[in-house]
Amino acid sequence: MRNIPINIKLLGSNYEILAKFESIEGLSDEEKGFELLCSVKKGKMVINPEDFYANLPSYETFQIYKKVVENIRKTEDLRLYINTPYNFLFSDYSKRLIKENTNIRFGFELPEETGSILFSDISDRLREIRREVDLHVLLDDFGTQNSNFDFFLIEGLDGVKLSKELFWHLYDHNKDFLKHLLSFLKARGTVVVEGVDRIDRYKFCSKLGVLMQGYYIKADTGENLEYA
Repeated sequence: MRNIPINIKLLGSNYEILAKFESIEGLSDEEKGFELLCSVKKGKMVINPEDFYANLPSYETFQIYKKVVENIRKTEDLRLYINTPYNFLFSDYSKRLIKENTNIRFGFELPEETGSILFSDISDRLREIRREVDLHVLLDDFGTQNSNFDFFLIEGLDGVKLSKELFWHLYDHNKDFLKHLLSFLKARGTVVVEGVDRIDRYKFCSKLGVLMQGYYIKADTGENLEYA
């Protein structure tokens, strides 16, 4: 998938957003999976995307995602994973994004910081959304900060994305534990390993049957995609 440049007025100012797509390997031959990554600039100033989205109103988050998906025409079994701030998850715009773009199967990646939101409230919200639309939900950056085993208390969590920092550390220092950890996580849902940047790490993950994302995985494998 090629990058999509977006010029948009948000928070009363003009921002330049470059939507990038990182391929997720290990899905079935019939399904293509990508994570949407965005770089953000205001004039010549580069803005940290995590901080940017954390402070963005839900409507403006919706506007960015809407402009991105408008550039993707109907394709076969495309799943697009997007970072999902909790204010966006709990807004009407999360369901609206899915309902207005039925050609895309969405995956929401939940941040590791919930603030004051209870796991039970997140479970209730996911249940409410799924009564109306199809949705796949992953915990992002498992193994960093607060992204940990406690999140399995969320009903409706479909799996995790293992952080590249944890993956690299365990791969270099304790492969046996890494194998057991990935087996444990796989028994509870989808596992995407981030930071797969070398052939040896790619082969390791392939043998364990987990999905992969990273520098070694090509980002331009969406041959079947068409653009407006």
